[in-house]
Amino acid sequence: MLFGKPAWEIDGLEAEVDFRTLENINTLGKELQGRLHWVSAIGKEFLKRGWDAYGTLYDIDFYKSVPIETAKKELKELGLDSEMVGLEEEKFDPEEE
Repeated sequence: MLFGKPAWEIDGLEAEVDFRTLENINTLGKELQGRLHWVSAIGKEFLKRGWDAYGTLYDIDFYKSVPIETAKKELKELGLDSEMVGLEEEKFDPEEE
């Protein structure tokens, strides 16, 4: 997830705001900076390797028409565990073409 609704990400937001809540906002800001920097860097590597990307409400989905084992290999080369991502293999029906 790139980032979610503020109440999902900030503990105590949907209540009376106090110093702890404001500190949680500050902490989230730092986490978001790191998270978005990481997503940008990994996303650029995917694009360089021929993946397509599509932005959604909270995420970026990446696609590539390769066997799932090839995708897992590429993820490993990027230092990503295939368990860290939602890797899916689409079934291809040649009669639909």
